[in-house]
Amino acid sequence: MLSAMLSRYLKTHFVDEIVFIQSSGITKPIFDGLIAARAIPGAIYRLWTDGTAWSPIGGWVGECRDKEPASEWFSPAAIWWARRANVFINEGHSPSEIAATFREMFLAEFLKALECDPLGELAYPGAYSTEGLVPEAARETGLLEWEDWINGGYGVCLRRFDALGLVTKAGGTVRIREITYSGTRSTLSPAERLELIEVMERLDAVMLPFAPHQRPKGTPGLWIDTPLARYGMGKIPLVESLLLNDSDALRCA
Repeated sequence: MLSAMLSRYLKTHFVDEIVFIQSSGITKPIFDGLIAARAIPGAIYRLWTDGTAWSPIGGWVGECRDKEPASEWFSPAAIWWARRANVFINEGHSPSEIAATFREMFLAEFLKALECDPLGELAYPGAYSTEGLVPEAARETGLLEWEDWINGGYGVCLRRFDALGLVTKAGGTVRIREITYSGTRSTLSPAERLELIEVMERLDAVMLPFAPHQRPKGTPGLWIDTPLARYGMGKIPLVESLLLNDSDALRCA
């Protein structure tokens, strides 16, 4: 039986194909062409009638897999990219040309973010040398991040897909681990607590809640929920309603 909480989560934070197409103003052939050309990601979650689920992060949950999923869910963040694509389509560009253009647009934004954001070096130390940002290394790092977006991973994680969100997610996680010694410190000074709150607030702002079975071992569970609990800082509202208990776990009927 499919978890009611997972179904509710997906209906709240993701869209099906029909809503995606209607919201972005594109046609079904354009939608299919953009996914095939890797200009936008495909489905972020797939669900089967027996309760089996799949996503790019965490893979499969459940073992009873029909040939075709009962439903597929897409990232609303990709709708903005589809709207951009429609502009290029109307100018006569092919989906493959649009994919290349999008990649370069993102890379330019990514390099700018690494140049400006203090979290950049924490997030992507391999893109820097002792003299500062190395554009060639930053570009290679950005290409990997773009591939993760197209492959669906960041559709699970981020409310929007942009360079600032990536830096915030990666750099914020590193800084939280530094402050808390990877969650092992028993106490923090007032100044450390304030910095931790600031970093977690920024991280929480760019992250999706994650699906019930994914949150505890994902970034929000490990680096927001756990530090909040460990240092007596409260909790994220409604997180408990997302989490599965044993009787409501995904399973095959």
